[in-house]
Amino acid sequence: MPAQQRVLLVEDSPTDALIVKHALRQHYQVHHTCSPEDAKELLRHHTYAAVITDYYLPGMTGVEFLRWILAQGTSVPVVLMSGRGDERVAAEALKLGAFDYIVKTEENLAGLGVVLQQVLRRHELEERALLLQQIVENASDAIITLRDDGAILTANQALEPMFGYTPEQVIGQPVTLLFPGAAKEFDPSAMLKSKALTPHWQGELDGRRRDGASFPVHMSVSVLKEKAGFRHCLIGIARDVTERRELLDRLQRLSVTDNLTGLYNHRFFHDRLQYEFARARRYGFLLGCIMIDVDFFKSVNDTYGHLTGDEVLKSLAEIITNATRAVDILARYGGEEFAVLLPNTDLAGTLHCAEHIWESTGSTDILTRHGPLRLTISAGVAALTPDMKDEADLCRRADEALLQAKRRGRNMVCTWEGAAPAEAAAPKLEIGSSMEEIFDSARRIIAPAKTQYMESLRSLVEGLSAHVPDLKRHCEQVLVYSTAIARAAGLRPEEIEAVRNAAALHDVCKAVMPNPNADAEALPHRHALDASDLLREMRLLGLEEIYVRHHHEHFDGSGGPDALKGKEIPIGARILAVANAYDALTTQEPALNDGVAAERLRAMAGARLDPEIVELFLQIRESSSATAAPWTP
Repeated sequence: MPAQQRVLLVEDSPTDALIVKHALRQHYQVHHTCSPEDAKELLRHHTYAAVITDYYLPGMTGVEFLRWILAQGTSVPVVLMSGRGDERVAAEALKLGAFDYIVKTEENLAGLGVVLQQVLRRHELEERALLLQQIVENASDAIITLRDDGAILTANQALEPMFGYTPEQVIGQPVTLLFPGAAKEFDPSAMLKSKALTPHWQGELDGRRRDGASFPVHMSVSVLKEKAGFRHCLIGIARDVTERRELLDRLQRLSVTDNLTGLYNHRFFHDRLQYEFARARRYGFLLGCIMIDVDFFKSVNDTYGHLTGDEVLKSLAEIITNATRAVDILARYGGEEFAVLLPNTDLAGTLHCAEHIWESTGSTDILTRHGPLRLTISAGVAALTPDMKDEADLCRRADEALLQAKRRGRNMVCTWEGAAPAEAAAPKLEIGSSMEEIFDSARRIIAPAKTQYMESLRSLVEGLSAHVPDLKRHCEQVLVYSTAIARAAGLRPEEIEAVRNAAALHDVCKAVMPNPNADAEALPHRHALDASDLLREMRLLGLEEIYVRHHHEHFDGSGGPDALKGKEIPIGARILAVANAYDALTTQEPALNDGVAAERLRAMAGARLDPEIVELFLQIRESSSATAAPWTP
């Protein structure tokens, strides 16, 4: 049997008190006092389900006692009794917060148990409603109710931080004020009239803030019923899911992008290739494809380590991004391979883009932890043609064109021009072919072998110079200077490549000399002869051999090993001589600053060095200084 609820009775009439106790005895435990002061003390130390008080009390009225109870913040319901039945007193008491007002008659007092039961039920409902109201008001989700015409009936306080409107500002406004697309998703009138047991809708909508900004919202809409079961209105609960959407978008990006470069990954590239190919075929659009490979990237990793290799790949991804359009699809296709898909672009436009990427790469210093590096790329180009069976054909043709660029010596762009054989075909020469045609064919055949030779030689150079850090630095710097001069002088690509190779190899034999300084005094160009002999053994590096052999010749004929003079000295050797001299001036002990080194270099012009190349080099150096940029070729 449940414990009886306690009720506090404040009544100075013994007769009335006895009647009330008798009426409540079955269901309530009544604590009786005649004094309002004693009643206050009891309320301070005990909890009561209800208070029943007479209007006329010793020292105060029942209304004043009611005010005191309310001032304590106590939620106990109060029933006021009076023997006079004063309507003014009743109105005042009910207005203050009394739950009921009873005129003292024998019949009313005897039925007080029923009255108190109703009062307690009403109090329980009000407490529950207050609790629910607090839950709604303190909810982080915006909660609104809607009429059948979609107008907003009520809204909680969470609406303001989410949408920028106060609850008062949206009441009576259409729900489309907050959710412009709501009318397409759910119909309040239809939901209220639906025969479904619990009509419900939920999904994502675009919310609109007061400033016009849109944001993603998860919305849940249900029907609220009245006590009798009639459908009264809709309740909508809205949650800002911006962070969740951003997280999902981020996860989506991670699933389709390369972690290192930020470009699309191989899988996503093929997904888009399939889509763009189908779209181009359906609507008669154009489509181009570029495949790109970093030349000698293995040497970068072997020489400087994989962290530097990663820096190179990230920088190259940025170069490709800057050289392409926003609509182009860029991907890291493999280790050092990149792919570009160009919607609405023909073969000429695709080739132009590839050449722009190639030129930008070759003219950009890639900054790494080991200093600036210069790299080259090979690229293959293809475009959509009517004879292609599927998207794989487009990708395959671009890849075959890339393979041709590698076979022809790398550092170039090739266009797919038909079915490329798996191996280099023998040149088709006829009787009467010129020597230049023969030489050109020989160069094409030799180019792949030369590339392989140079790749192998790089590891040899690194091994020889590993124990001579100054020599390694010197060769790298001479390579930078001489490449810049060769480009500025307008040399052909194969000559520029030969200058680069010669610069990398020109002093390699110093690394194995027992006494480099003593040998240099006895025969200054001894290491040049040794290096040229080494290159002669390679058979394929004829131009490099000539440049290395003669880079110690003097412009006035006083150098060696063959005492060549002026323009008799091969231009690549004259370029190496200037680069070699400038690096020596700026790194000797004590090292000279740029201005003094430039004057010393001019003093050598006409004697040791070619005056024209000296001036060209100094112009390049001054141009780099004028732009406040570090020296770059």
